[in-house]
Amino acid sequence: WGLCRVIEIEHPELCCTSIDFEIDDVSVLCEELLYSDAENQVALRGGDRYVARLLPRPLENRAERTSTQSTLPDSSQIDEEVPQQVRITEYGILENLARVPMTRRAPSAHQVEIRVRSTGLNFRDVLRALGMLRPYESALGYGDSEQMTFGFECAGTVSAVGEGVTELKVGDHVVAALTFEGSLSTYITVGTDFVFRKPEKLSFDQAATIPLAYLTVFYGLHQLTTLKRGESILIHGAAGGVGTAAVQFALASGATVYGTASPGKWGYLKSLGVTHVMNSRTTDFSEELIERTGGQGVDVVLNSLNGDFIPKSLDVLKPHGRFVEIGKIGIWDAEQMRQARPDVDYLPFDLWNVSQQEPERIRSMFDDITQWMESGQIKPLDHEVFEVSDVVKAFRHMAQARHIGKVVVSQPGMPDRPGASIDPIRTTDASYLITGGLGALGLRVAEWLADQGAQHVVLMGRSEPGEAARKTMARLRNGGIDVLVAQGDVGRLADVEKVVSRSDIPPLRGIIHAAGALADATLRTMTPDQLQSAMAPKAQGAWNVHQASRDLNLDFLVFFSSAASLMGSAGQGNYAAANAFMDGLASLRRSQGLPAISVCWGPWADVGMAARMDQRQQERVRSMGMDSIAVDAGLRLLGILMKEDVAVAGVLPVRWARYLTHVYKDSIPSFFAALRPAATKARIEKMDNQPAGFRAELEAVPASERRRMVEDHVRQSIAGVMGMASGDHIGERQRLFEIGIDSLMAVELGNVIQNSLAISLPSTLIFDYPTLESLIGHLATELGIDETDTASHSPAGVSGAADDLEESTEEDIAMLLEQELSAQGADDGRGDTA
Repeated sequence: WGLCRVIEIEHPELCCTSIDFEIDDVSVLCEELLYSDAENQVALRGGDRYVARLLPRPLENRAERTSTQSTLPDSSQIDEEVPQQVRITEYGILENLARVPMTRRAPSAHQVEIRVRSTGLNFRDVLRALGMLRPYESALGYGDSEQMTFGFECAGTVSAVGEGVTELKVGDHVVAALTFEGSLSTYITVGTDFVFRKPEKLSFDQAATIPLAYLTVFYGLHQLTTLKRGESILIHGAAGGVGTAAVQFALASGATVYGTASPGKWGYLKSLGVTHVMNSRTTDFSEELIERTGGQGVDVVLNSLNGDFIPKSLDVLKPHGRFVEIGKIGIWDAEQMRQARPDVDYLPFDLWNVSQQEPERIRSMFDDITQWMESGQIKPLDHEVFEVSDVVKAFRHMAQARHIGKVVVSQPGMPDRPGASIDPIRTTDASYLITGGLGALGLRVAEWLADQGAQHVVLMGRSEPGEAARKTMARLRNGGIDVLVAQGDVGRLADVEKVVSRSDIPPLRGIIHAAGALADATLRTMTPDQLQSAMAPKAQGAWNVHQASRDLNLDFLVFFSSAASLMGSAGQGNYAAANAFMDGLASLRRSQGLPAISVCWGPWADVGMAARMDQRQQERVRSMGMDSIAVDAGLRLLGILMKEDVAVAGVLPVRWARYLTHVYKDSIPSFFAALRPAATKARIEKMDNQPAGFRAELEAVPASERRRMVEDHVRQSIAGVMGMASGDHIGERQRLFEIGIDSLMAVELGNVIQNSLAISLPSTLIFDYPTLESLIGHLATELGIDETDTASHSPAGVSGAADDLEESTEEDIAMLLEQELSAQGADDGRGDTA
């Protein structure tokens, strides 16, 4: 099976078919070969015909018992106790956010690891997910935008401390700020400069609202400038995270507050004590504020908007006033401000830069914040809480500006060690053998067995232990674990028999066969030696372990197989065949009443053979849609699988849409049929920028039905982006911005439509065609559905403002997008400066 899957990939022109049958009538074989149903992996048994399928396996359904080859589900179904991190599979669509297994990073000197309980969401997270900050953040050196994480602040419990840390200990409740490794994770490692004790009276959710909003406000209004009693301040977006923190600080300082917000949030601001509230959706605030102040204006402006809002805000600023800028997109430089208002003290800043240049200032400010909070002058921000399993809803809620104050993502509690003790592991009266035990992965497995309670571990390998192996064994022995090295070749039956029959250790009760070797070559060039090199440790080694242990009373026998056996892998026909042999051997043992499971692992992160690939090879694997398995998460899943009634299972961190279309293009084998509905249709439409299933469906219907089909699809896409059950109520000539779509949703909707229709569309699509009628007309023309003149569907005639678009430059349209973004986002923390 494994070899034929590689043939299928390397030589699709051969149309390779694999048939397993009892040879009693060769005509049955001929009939199967001539039968054209596209099945290429078939078993014939007693008149019945069976075909192979790779099936998702929800681990929480313990009642389901099957020996079908299976793959573990995607991150939404991973056991909650596996350490995870929120990442995005492809930028531009919020549904692409997913929790994926992560690798915990041990703290270095002056660092601590935090078990995260609550994460404060910031608008910058939403902009990251939509891909709108990638050029800006890359220019500032925030890191590889392809590996962006989410979450800049959190509250949780210290789970480990690094060298030199004296002020914190394991178990302390803390908050952390400026967590640029991504605090929307189960664990995060961060420098102690940015970790502070959580105020005792606050919950984790309350504490997560504090760091960035109040640090931004205290730096801007308490450090860069000092807001004094009796002064006045204009706070834009006053109902957002930074806005509500600024309101509390300003009122506690004795200042008069003027705030802008959308009309639906005026009541909330008035409940905070803000008596002067104006509309953030227009620039009318300027004239209104001048009137309310008797022509005097305000002493300070805290700004997070751009476009026309900047000069209009300057119009209300008193002579020699202070303009504190916390925005990022479309802000003015010092020269622009000097030309417009040379008297103004212009104070733009980025909290990230402050933290890097003056980390001690961050701690000092947080001490001030804690004192103000303990005295009752300020309080935690009002907030809405989403469970981490609803992270997409949390992002969408913020993107749609539905919240007041902060959005907090809460995580369930979990133990600090990677997994509770599993049933098969015994303590003092059993030994456990790991073949390939002196390799990096084998050593991690040994440590994991010790964590589960194993006291006696045997490591089998062909060579003497290297330096890394000696260090690991020393740590285990210092922890009271009996570690024995058994030098030998698992490919030789005599060597294996010698190990399993040792009388100087407790009885052998479990074996993990993790030995393996690569000898990559295409099928056309592979030599017998290369075939043997891969087959010996895997296939021959597994058979030797099986033979030598048949009479032992084993609790488990685990074969470390490979994803190559399930899915094939170009250049690894020998390796795929060897691992497929182990998969079959596991099924054979179970049919004989012997314990066995073969786990087809994807590439491991940092250990194993995949870790030895060079950068180019690793990039190639990632580009195919195959990610790596975090070691702690993989071992946790191993413990779960050892309790499952299954012979063969795959642990495959695969983005199926990308993988299937990359490897098979348009001819995806039926073996993956159970994964195609989620991968090649919905996920390609939403994630992979590949020709979509909807486009194929559209081309399959009569031409007369296509326009209506596109309209239904666009209505459904709008409903999905807006979180509505249906888009049927949307009028054809109704402006989409009037039904609640804001600029961020417009960007996402354009991405969804572009991906699903497999055509290139401008980023300003929804601004260019702001009604359903004009949008459908444009898409119909792009798709060649009808001959309708696109002018009749153009934005002209729909909105007077759209008349100018046809003659606008790309720069003009980009500025329009920025202005719309500012107007739509003023209320939801878009001035947060994480």
